Amino acid sequence: MNFKFQLILAFIFITTNSFANKNNPAQIECANAKNESEMYDCVHANRIKSEGTLISLYRSLYSRYKTEPVPSGRTQKRHEVYLKKAQDVWMQYRKSSCDFETYESINGTGFGSIYERCLLKHTQKRIQYLKWYVDNP
Repeated sequence: MNFKFQLILAFIFITTNSFANKNNPAQIECANAKNESEMYDCVHANRIKSEGTLISLYRSLYSRYKTEPVPSGRTQKRHEVYLKKAQDVWMQYRKSSCDFETYESINGTGFGSIYERCLLKHTQKRIQYLKWYVDNP
């Protein structure tokens, strides 16, 4: 593993791990992973948990918006249609952003973990964003 790759991996690990644990205490601590396979498994498990949280928040908002009446005299689509569209576009953005952010490590041995951490980081940010809407109807 070259030095530049090790620095990138360390930076992503430190920033994502501290961000994820601060915002979601249920996150599994990955600092004890002994190799790439263990690191990948740990980060992947955290991402799956975070995506479960994200889906729950999305469904909560969708259900709320679906029951809202459309303002009278409006020909616009219902609120939940815009939420779905925003979520679909965000998912495309997350993938594209992680493709870009992890490009330099694509051939490295730690790529899987680095990519998973990127997905986790974006997912955690989206959780915070949607949680604000859930908490502030």
